[in-house]
Amino acid sequence: MAEASRQSVVDQISETVLSLVDGLAARLEAGIDVLDAGCGRGEALIALARRFPNSRFVGYDLCAETIAFANGAARAAGLENLRFEIRDLSDYDEKARFDFVTTFDAVHDQKDPQALIVSLRGALKPNGVYLMQDIGGAARLEDNMDFPMAPLLYAISCVHCMPVSLGQGGAGLGTMWGWETAEAMLKNAGFQRLEKHVLPTHPLNVWFVAHA
Repeated sequence: MAEASRQSVVDQISETVLSLVDGLAARLEAGIDVLDAGCGRGEALIALARRFPNSRFVGYDLCAETIAFANGAARAAGLENLRFEIRDLSDYDEKARFDFVTTFDAVHDQKDPQALIVSLRGALKPNGVYLMQDIGGAARLEDNMDFPMAPLLYAISCVHCMPVSLGQGGAGLGTMWGWETAEAMLKNAGFQRLEKHVLPTHPLNVWFVAHA
């Protein structure tokens, strides 16, 4: 999962990902508070924290081994504006704490994806922005006949993403839950202004920019 994220997110985070949100790079330069929910090994935050030393970054993930790896990598990089915590996001409820929140291929794995999106909106300060990257397949099987690598993504869903959610008693929506499902959940969470992007370099993913 970390290797896949490195290719689709980390390797292009400066040139492509940051450009999806107008004015974000300037805000990060000045100094803002940033959360990555479901951060995994933290490679995306490490890249951001290294580039933007005036901003403050925190990553949450359920896996203790992953967080230990991320904290070790942050220490090795000498980053004092970054920390990682073990956190079960199923009961996440911080209010108006962050200017910018990200999730990279993480929401569909959750016990209750809708509840998480609602809580992440609540964690945003006024004028905050949520950047959500997920798999860009459609919700209906028949609409994915020409989607790149669809058979592999359904297989990954069965062996990883669905078990992660079902193991917590969750919805088990899986990798191919569909961009339509994600968009509907963002709207249900109260995000009034949504932008949907598909990058030509990575057609497997969809990127939503949601403004509080």
